Amino acid sequence: MNYFTSCKTIADAKTIYTALRVFDEPNIEEHKKDFERILETIMSEAFFAYHKEKDETPDLFTLPTLQHIITKVAYLKCDIEIIGYWIYCFHAENVKSELEQLGFWHSSKHKAHIYSGKKKSRYATKAKLAELRTNNGMIKKAM
Repeated sequence: MNYFTSCKTIADAKTIYTALRVFDEPNIEEHKKDFERILETIMSEAFFAYHKEKDETPDLFTLPTLQHIITKVAYLKCDIEIIGYWIYCFHAENVKSELEQLGFWHSSKHKAHIYSGKKKSRYATKAKLAELRTNNGMIKKAM
């Protein structure tokens, strides 16, 4: 049985997965696969929605990497937001080294570790975090 079919956010999926780890431990590997599949779907939807809204053709080679990254960070103790298709990790001081190994860079302006699929550029955005959330959409997962 797939418990994740009603999930719309990363937080929903994380809550269900955490409960299943406690209450259905013998089947946890099956649940883990379902959990990672729903994360990949959420990342895919955010990726395509962002490019559709901007009327851009997405780079399809980027999507599998983003899906892989979201499945890795979902297990870390930090707050995760997908803004556009960038992955933001807040309150991540305790998992800083793991994030850096995955290719995240730190934004002191936004007080977050960010994964964009690219190295940090020299030029900072002038937009505030609230503006980025409003303009690009946001999907959130709490610790």
